[in-house]
Amino acid sequence: NDPFFGSVQNGSQSSEGIEADLIWEPNANWSLLFNAAYVDARNESDIVSFGTVFAAGNQLSRIPEWSGRVAARYRFTEGALSGLGLGLGATYSDEAPLTDANVFFSDSYTVFDAQAGFQVGKVDVQLSIINLFDEDYVRPYQYLLQEVVRPGQERSIFLTLGVEI
Repeated sequence: NDPFFGSVQNGSQSSEGIEADLIWEPNANWSLLFNAAYVDARNESDIVSFGTVFAAGNQLSRIPEWSGRVAARYRFTEGALSGLGLGLGATYSDEAPLTDANVFFSDSYTVFDAQAGFQVGKVDVQLSIINLFDEDYVRPYQYLLQEVVRPGQERSIFLTLGVEI
């Protein structure tokens, strides 16, 4: 029970939910992705931590109830643009409690991304933009038994070159 050298586990937690992933390619050009997750993660009994009681039924910290992603990619397979691929996507995360007390919550957020790539023979060049609209958001995490938030990834641009050998 010493706050500097250890803790005693007590109480119980449970998690139930469902996750679905679907990739559909209706033809050689289109690729569509859908992902959704629902998680009901809660304290099943009171939890005592450093003298504080967290009530049964509270949502577990840092776990959003809903999250998901949708994305679409189009590949040109004929003509002058053959080998070019363009994509757009969006990732969503519901609000999440920052502490086991369920007093403070992070905001929900949606982040968009875009991709463009070109493949010629064995050479593949890809450009990706993450957080396309430079959305400000935070993500909860735990650091040294402290519940904190960190900034989400700001707009980032990646250029990759691949060569098949």
